[in-house]
Amino acid sequence: MARSTALVEHQALMQALLQAGGNKARAARLLHIDYKTIQSKVKKYRIILNQNQNYENQAQPR
Repeated sequence: MARSTALVEHQALMQALLQAGGNKARAARLLHIDYKTIQSKVKKYRIILNQNQNYENQAQPR
């Protein structure tokens, strides 16, 4: 069950970042979470933000 929760969390984070154009503060507002929380989630899921708005993650949610 924890893996499915992580997968949903990861997908929501990715969708918010895409919608926000990579702006973490805006993505945090979309998700109604604190900016520091989104920073830690980006680090946790190893999401790489680039200028082309193509977000990659190097680790699958655990």
